[in-house]
Amino acid sequence: MGLGRTVPWCSWEEWCMVRDWLLSDSHDNVAKGIQRVETWRARGRLPLSVDITASLLETALSDSSFWDAPAANAAAAARPAGTGPGQLSQQQIRLQYSATIVRFVNGIADSQQKGRVAMSVASLAGAAGLSRLLVDLRHEATHNELPSLPALQLAVRQALDWLVAQYWQRQADHLQACKARVVDLLSVLGASCQAAAAAAFKPAGTDQDDQQVEDSVGSDEQQASKAGYSAAEGRKQRKQLLAELKGLLPPSHTHLLVRLMLQQHTMMLLSPSASSTTTESRTAQETQQLQQQQQQHQDRNQ
Repeated sequence: MGLGRTVPWCSWEEWCMVRDWLLSDSHDNVAKGIQRVETWRARGRLPLSVDITASLLETALSDSSFWDAPAANAAAAARPAGTGPGQLSQQQIRLQYSATIVRFVNGIADSQQKGRVAMSVASLAGAAGLSRLLVDLRHEATHNELPSLPALQLAVRQALDWLVAQYWQRQADHLQACKARVVDLLSVLGASCQAAAAAAFKPAGTDQDDQQVEDSVGSDEQQASKAGYSAAEGRKQRKQLLAELKGLLPPSHTHLLVRLMLQQHTMMLLSPSASSTTTESRTAQETQQLQQQQQQHQDRNQ
């Protein structure tokens, strides 16, 4: 099994935090998200969708006309250091928007390029779900004049909508689905271990015939079969569950299972109804017998 793809964030919790910052209505939080993405860029291997989202929002914070009046004031206050009012002209904003859109469309189109025959950027972008406006503005910015600022602003909004739906939300849903699947696997694994423990610690029967049968049984498979549990099937099931867990979680992140096990209480290997109840019942019987013997001894002395 591979070790997975290297990413610049320390954990998926950090990724979720930056996602919430970038997609927040607060421009201060957006600026914090942009600064964190800058750190990720320095580490390398930054996904295109994350890079483009931060780049578009960074330029938008310098474009007061991108927001309504109250939001424009908030955006001006939230600009990163060195990008104060008057430092970016409309031409510079158009250049930044255009360069980011060109990178965005080309990157998405390249990821869709498959087979030996090269397909056009327009067809590849359309297959990925990008709007025709983004494709046309990419062509205009690359081969002709820079598009107008209103057209670029509309394209930026469409690009952000696509990024939220196709990357940020899909990745968040995938993480949630993986976590739910891991919890389900742990729950089934815990139930299988409980069944094995219940079969191994099955108390002796009160009937003499049952006692003779248990004494004659030499293997745990036969004991489990008597209890309605197949040890061989149980081992096979646990092996399959562990294999799927390894596929969902790389070995370097297996320590994260501890948190899930503590939260869900799914790895109770010995349930109270299995071993604990058996041990307690036997201890109570031995205590009662000892008390009876002591009482008989006192009666004889009297």
